[in-house]
This record gives sequence, C-alpha cells and structure tokens, in this order.
Amino acid sequence: MSCEAISISPLALPDGEVCAQYNQPITAAGCDPPYVLSLEPGSRLPPGLDLIGNAIRGTPAKVGSYSFTIRAADNDDPACFVIRDYTLNIICPPITISPDPLPPAACQQQYCVQLSPSCAAGKPAFEAPATDLPPGLILSPNGMLCGTPSAPGTYRFTVTFTDGDSGCTGSVNYTLTVTGVTITPPALPGGSPGVPYSEVLTASGGVAPYAFTESGPLPAGLTFMQTTPTTATITGIPTSAGCSAFIVTVTDANGVNICTPITYTICIAAGGPTLSSWGLMVLSILLAGAGILMIRRGA
Repeated sequence: MSCEAISISPLALPDGEVCAQYNQPITAAGCDPPYVLSLEPGSRLPPGLDLIGNAIRGTPAKVGSYSFTIRAADNDDPACFVIRDYTLNIICPPITISPDPLPPAACQQQYCVQLSPSCAAGKPAFEAPATDLPPGLILSPNGMLCGTPSAPGTYRFTVTFTDGDSGCTGSVNYTLTVTGVTITPPALPGGSPGVPYSEVLTASGGVAPYAFTESGPLPAGLTFMQTTPTTATITGIPTSAGCSAFIVTVTDANGVNICTPITYTICIAAGGPTLSSWGLMVLSILLAGAGILMIRRGA
C-alpha cells in the first residue's frame, strides 16, 4: 500500500552539466523517519550519476533528457511509500580549448603543442581545415598540433572539438605567427661580359648576425662574400656569356634557418648593337632595295 503522508521534494530537478559535479538532495517527509530512497525498477539515472543516500551525486557524462522514478519508503514499514517521477536534463557546458593563444613558431624548427579541452567525458576529436594551417603543421584527432613550419607568415584558423561520449563541442579561433629568415631581393638581374656587376643580398626576419652560405657555380668572374652582419654581396666583372644557377641559404644567430633556400640564376648576355623596330623597318627597306638593284643589274 502507499503512504499518502510521505512526500518527496524537490518537485523538479535542476539541470546538470557534463563534466560538472552534480549534488542534488532528495528529501522525504511525513510518516515516521528515517526513510529509504531508491530507484524504481527499470529507472536509470543519467550516465555518471548515482542515487547515494538522500542525494543524486556524480559527474554527468552524456547530454540528454533522462526520466526516472524515485521511491521513498518508511524504513520500518517498506509498504508505506511514495514515488515521484523526475526528468533530469544534462546539458553541455561552454567548452574552451587551451592553450590560447598559441606560442609562436619558427620556420624550419620543430613545433608541437598539445591542445586540451576544458571538458572531455570521453574520447576527444579535434579538427581544423588543413588548408588554413601553416604549411608543414598537422592537427591530429587527439589534439596534437605538430610539424615543421615551412613558410613564414601569420595564419588564422579555427579548431573545433567534439567529445566522443557526451557529444559536447567547442571551438577556438587561433592566430599563429611563424617567424622566419628571408632574403631580398628574390631574383637577381643579368649582366654583360666586361661590365662590372654588383648586387647586395639582405637577410631579415631573424636575429642578427646572419650567416650566408652559397653553393653552386657563379658566373665566371663573380664572387660571393658576406659583407655585413645582415648582407652579402655578389661582385666582379663577368668574363663570359652564359647562365649560372646557385643556392643561397641563411641562418640567424639563434640557429633559425631560412624557410626555403633561394635558387638564384644570373645570366650574362653577350653584348652587341641592337636596332629599334623603326630601325629594323628601315633596314629591311634598304635591303629590299639593294636586292632589286642587283636583280636589275644582273638582267
């Protein structure tokens, strides 16, 4: 039989959040205490919660709306009881991802950062558009952002997180700066045999002094030499025509290398008289006239 004098409170339960401690007392009153609280057969609390003594306690692990029934019975007379139906909603908390901001990266230097969500009840899954990440970096599903950046610049991308068990999600917009040594100019002009040639290469983007390295053949008559802590010079007098390709690399005082070694090509073109389009037209007319004159004389 039921005992109408027993009542259970509260009438409704407050929502719970995944990853957040939940502790809601269930109170019985009427008849003769003490009372025994229990779940009705077939009732289940949200994953992560239990009915312990006179309270629902634990850490919710999955989003959802859960219905169950609690019985309050007289400890001395189990036949004297009352039941109450409850619905408990488990919601997602605001999820943040750390670290935020990201530490800066250096070109051609190993970079690894573990991303962590503020809430993860189960297996996490991280994602970011690969095309938005700095070249050379990869974000693994477990949140490891790792690789060797290959191009300097400022990159903006969004990382999203999904908890495999709770279904909760979060995201963060990152801006990652990749520093790197660069050389200017990106290309070198040609020259002519016997004409003095001089071009300056300048390193920037790192910490001076820089160390320049040149590999490959220069045009005959030209030399490569570092002239200041930030510059190198190609000078000399070309002695023959032709094109030469060579590679220049730079390392700064902290051991940071140029992101991509630059391949330069210098072409030394043999000099000679040139004619404008009008000059060529006049020359063709004169040659045509000379040809006609020779034909007439031969006739």
